[in-house]
Amino acid sequence: MLKTKHPPAGKPLGLKKGKVVLSGYNKEWPGLFRSERKLLKAKLGKLPVMISHVGSTAVPGLCAKPILDILLTVLSIEKTEKRIYGFEHCGYKVKPREEDPVPGRLFFSKDIDGLRCFHLHVTEAGSTFCKEHLRFRNVLRKDPKTAHAYARLKLRLSKKFPNDRNAYIDGKAKFISAVLHKKTS
Repeated sequence: MLKTKHPPAGKPLGLKKGKVVLSGYNKEWPGLFRSERKLLKAKLGKLPVMISHVGSTAVPGLCAKPILDILLTVLSIEKTEKRIYGFEHCGYKVKPREEDPVPGRLFFSKDIDGLRCFHLHVTEAGSTFCKEHLRFRNVLRKDPKTAHAYARLKLRLSKKFPNDRNAYIDGKAKFISAVLHKKTS
């Protein structure tokens, strides 16, 4: 078993912005995702085409930062940008497009009690961003060896970059790219 820390005060979610602390898998994460998906559907109506749980918290048994990643797909990013208030009514704050290095994505975050708890990635249905996030999640769910190798890498990077989330993310990029570009049989 890989050694990890637990979120603050035994809460299943929450991390100070910019910090990198990994938690062991928490069986509450899927239920928390379903609750958040229900809220988003209620507040956003027919805007979302699909709402999916992605990232490490979506992979049973995998250690993760205790922040849920949610992928919400829409038909049009431009039309969605005009409806930011719907996301704000769900407690999300948008990251300005000029500060987001990912083209074709709107990025939102949601803090609870001063801790980052949710990342919401909004992209068009069928986009490369969407396909890659779903594919990577699915590979980790189906391939325990790949998931374990990813967990080891994440633990090593979290120790090396506990206060540098960007360096932690950059450190995972080569592994993720290799998994995504691996030929499937």
